[in-house]
Order: sequence, then C-alpha cells, then structure tokens
Amino acid sequence: MAVNTPPSGMPTHRLHHDASSRELRSLVPETDIIEQADGFHLFLDMPGMDKHSLRIALDGNELTIVAHTRFDLDKAMRGGKTLAHMEFGGGEYRASFTISDDVDRERIKATVFNGVVDVYLPRSQRATTRIEILRG
Repeated sequence: MAVNTPPSGMPTHRLHHDASSRELRSLVPETDIIEQADGFHLFLDMPGMDKHSLRIALDGNELTIVAHTRFDLDKAMRGGKTLAHMEFGGGEYRASFTISDDVDRERIKATVFNGVVDVYLPRSQRATTRIEILRG
C-alpha cells in the first residue's frame, strides 16, 4: 500500500492513545485538513464535547487540541429508568499536529460549531511572498 507524503508545510497528524486512563476514554477526533493559498484549516469532529473544556496549545511546532465529553448518568436515569447497557460514558478528545515554521503563530484562530472545531493556521507573510520574475 502506498503512503502519500503530505505537501510541504501541511500539518501532520499524530494519533494519541492512553490505555492507562480508566476514568476517561481516549478519543481521537476525525480530522480533515484543507489547504488554501493563505493557510490551512483543521476541522476536528468532536461530537458531544463540552466547548468550555476545549483547550488548544502550541508548544514549539506541536499544536495540541484537547476537549472532554461526558455522559451524565444520573440525569439520564431520572424517572425510574434502569440502565440495560452502556458503552459510552465520556472521554477525552486529543489530537496533535506538527506545524511548519511557515505558520503565523500570532494569527492562529479557532471556532466551534455543532461539535466541529475549525482551527485556522494562516501562512506567515514571508511564506506567501511571491517573487516577481522579470523577462529580459
């Protein structure tokens, strides 16, 4: 099977799995990376996440995105209900990306809508500068 190498400057995704956590399951969000002339958009699907728990950190060239989701069992069991089966009790979404030096770290932005996190990674001005070619 052939593996595609990402274009130069494109963020690369690193998966996380922490089997030692018994309280929260480790969840890896499905991610789309869209390249535009002025930068990249990372779209991370995090259904059920608590938007107040969302944390985005940049350490060197590593961008880490973390959010929590939880299921309120006490609330769901009100009214004399009985739990017959449970597989999803909550978890921690975590994704890390290695970004290039071409990303303008001062202009990174994120928005959240319906459980999808959109992280915009703009190219720095020096990365988008075009050099004029003179014809003689």
